[in-house]
Amino acid sequence: MMRILFSVLATGLVASCIAGPSTAEANLRLAWSAAGEQHRQLDADAPLTRSAFTGQARLVYDDGVHLQGACAFEWIADRALPERERLDLREGFLGIAYGPGELILGRQLLSWGRLDLLRPTDLFRRRDLHDPIENRHQPVWAARLILYRGRHSLEGVWIPRFEPDILSYDERNPWCLFPDSIGFGQLGPYPTDIREGERREPGGGIGSSEFALRWDARMGTTDLGVVAIQGYDPVPTWFAATSAWLRPDGTLEMTIDAVHRPITLLGIDSARPLGRGTLRGELARTWTSPSPGGHEEPDYLRAGIGIDQTFGQVVAGRDLFLLAQYNYDEGYREPTGFTGYQHFYKHAGLIRLRLRPGRHTAIEVETYRNWDDRDRYLKLELRHSPQDGWDLLIGALLVGGARGSFLGQFRDNDRLRVMIRYQGSHRLR
Repeated sequence: MMRILFSVLATGLVASCIAGPSTAEANLRLAWSAAGEQHRQLDADAPLTRSAFTGQARLVYDDGVHLQGACAFEWIADRALPERERLDLREGFLGIAYGPGELILGRQLLSWGRLDLLRPTDLFRRRDLHDPIENRHQPVWAARLILYRGRHSLEGVWIPRFEPDILSYDERNPWCLFPDSIGFGQLGPYPTDIREGERREPGGGIGSSEFALRWDARMGTTDLGVVAIQGYDPVPTWFAATSAWLRPDGTLEMTIDAVHRPITLLGIDSARPLGRGTLRGELARTWTSPSPGGHEEPDYLRAGIGIDQTFGQVVAGRDLFLLAQYNYDEGYREPTGFTGYQHFYKHAGLIRLRLRPGRHTAIEVETYRNWDDRDRYLKLELRHSPQDGWDLLIGALLVGGARGSFLGQFRDNDRLRVMIRYQGSHRLR
């Protein structure tokens, strides 16, 4: 609660009070959004219908010279999956710029790398795995110091407390990876209710801090970045059962603790203009440390290359946006449980097409494929904005793969999606 109060005061009051006079005009703005969405699973045997609501309010201050800050809250209500329901501090940071440096403190969205979806150098992009296809980016508490000199910059990051990816423990969620039944030799299988316990490693205090450095430079028309990170795998390496008991209704209730292994990452990324698009690349080497319990994982290399390009007047006089990306993961192996989230491809491709047939309408097609086990998905979306602030989205998701593959276990998760969203803003000063 104290951290939330500090964030609100820092962005709403402190910023506007201590900002000194400047030639730039200070700006205090309130933005808000509300979205309702309906999901309909296409599996005839187990059709899951979800109705969810997401609301956000964001207060932003920027004096144009030395001081900036933001405070944002997000409320999620989901009738079908109560574990998704929460009221979170989405952002709560204060940024101070002076001379060649900038200091940013608080709750913030932190993401490195230059590729689109699969980023080998991005260890800090915290994910909400209640629905991995939606790719929801989650914030962390962090302190960032950035120093600028000409065409170079050096950024240091300290995350005082490790925050892992958000997992789903609810068996009603079609994306949950925990089993809904467990057998013991000739006994069972028993219906199982998995409960989230404590995080065994690392602990929840300052001893779980993560550190990183990033150097960026502009060399001609090429942007180059080098990163070094000492942290933890955001996906659990393994789980330890701490308690289990058989309820009167015959359901086995089990509590499990998560263990995240320490890792060290060294990587490089680049981006270079190419016509009306950009050529991007990333390369990262990760060294793993043995986790408690003797679970050892081999070191691995990840790489990716991608291009995004806009083609003018391709269809009915309209521009077509194309994104194509290839990724390689040396650490890929046959997925079992959550290891699929750590290394779910070896050779993977991603293609995204976006066409605007009208001023207020956009059509987007995204497809992913892992060539080793035929994992794939196809996402289709039609977005219409009839007037300022309003968005209507109609989409479909088709998932495929072999039964033993990572996405193959979700092959019954084909769905339709409808979302209506309104967003607006108002300048307070």
